[in-house]
Parts: sequence; structure tokens; C-alpha cells
Amino acid sequence: MSKMSEKIQEAKKRQEELRKQKELDKEIAKQKEIKENIKKSNGIKQGEAEMTT
Repeated sequence: MSKMSEKIQEAKKRQEELRKQKELDKEIAKQKEIKENIKKSNGIKQGEAEMTT
């Protein structure tokens, strides 16, 4: 019986770690997206400046 509950606890712990990892991955992806958007908008501004000069 205790072996079974130990396994259940381990499984729960593993699931929690996976969930946290997913959250981190989402956060990292969001940060990357923000950086890409900044790069794109900077590129657009640069392009506009080049066209006006």
C-alpha cells in the first residue's frame, strides 16, 4: 500500500514539475515574441527613415 502511495506522490511531483516547465516555456516564448516584434518595429522605423532621407 505504501509503495503505491509513494508512486502516486512521485507521479504528482513529476506532473507538477512538467507543468512548471510548460509555464516557463510559455514565458520564454512570450519574451522571444516580444523581442521579435521590437526588432520588426525597429526595422520598419529604420526603413521609413531611409525612405525619407
